[in-house]
Amino acid sequence: MDIEYAGKKPAPLRRLILSSPLIDSKLWVKEAERLKDKLPQEVAATMREHEQAGTTDANEYKRAYQVFKETFVCRKKPYPEMWQRADDEAGLEVYNTMWGPSEAHATGVLKEWTAIGRLSQISVPTLLLSGRYDEATPAQMEIAARSIPGAKWRVFEHSSHAANYEEPEAYLDVVDKFLS
Repeated sequence: MDIEYAGKKPAPLRRLILSSPLIDSKLWVKEAERLKDKLPQEVAATMREHEQAGTTDANEYKRAYQVFKETFVCRKKPYPEMWQRADDEAGLEVYNTMWGPSEAHATGVLKEWTAIGRLSQISVPTLLLSGRYDEATPAQMEIAARSIPGAKWRVFEHSSHAANYEEPEAYLDVVDKFLS
């Protein structure tokens, strides 16, 4: 992970850009639970029911999770064909082993992972990027911004987790200015 690498202070690293980063798995899942409450009640209930039952492979869960993704992962309408194709063709064995069945439900080996205590070890200029409707919520991003010395944080007001795709010109402008 970028955060793990950056905290080791490798000599060639001179700047760091973290776009909607995972900083703590438990916090990510806690915030995902809060985000589910912003979805239609039946969608949130379906997700929780299947997560508790361990039936996240059910089509009903997949449809509900698609609503979560369209709200907090990529808000572009219609949902981009490229993203749908990537979802459909993804080999999920490694993802499921490492994380779990969805962005909102960690059951894999990373479910206890945290970098919060190591963020202060990042000593290079750091740019944090996230969207207003991002699953990497402001609560998570504020921790990163406070913990990484001198970090700059930019929120893209019309984006979710895919700010680079949803607001590409503004995103690239911020990145270009940071790297210049």
